[in-house]
Amino acid sequence: MRSAARLSHLPRLLVLTLSVALAFAAPLFLASPSSATASAPAASASDTPGASVAAERRANQFGAIAVAKDAAWGSAWNYGTKAKAKRRALKHCKQYSTMRGSCRVIVTVKNKCAAAYRKQNQRLGKWVFKSATGATKKAAKRKANKKFHGDLVTVICA
Repeated sequence: MRSAARLSHLPRLLVLTLSVALAFAAPLFLASPSSATASAPAASASDTPGASVAAERRANQFGAIAVAKDAAWGSAWNYGTKAKAKRRALKHCKQYSTMRGSCRVIVTVKNKCAAAYRKQNQRLGKWVFKSATGATKKAAKRKANKKFHGDLVTVICA
């Protein structure tokens, strides 16, 4: 009888463990749907016959990163307007968040890269996010990590 009582908590513990594992793993394994629908990155002026067209197109690219209180996130890049990039990042975040209405845009970029980091505040029991921008992915990651030592969420370039 005692052993049955000890085992009665296992199904709840298993569900809780799987929920936490999915919260962490889902953003890592799911590619951003915006990458499939967004236009291809602009080519550089040196390898494009119509260099001025490519440079003009590149000058109008926006990206955004949105995050939620439950550590879900969404990103968008290579959108023609800031508003479209923000809407797509929020939509993507809402698809994976279990906390309705908690998604918010933390960074938008135009012709730059952005990196977002997160860590869990044990005292408050919530996720904290920070971001930074840079000319390259490497620069954005370096700046964000210097500002905030946490886990890399995503890096985008527009």
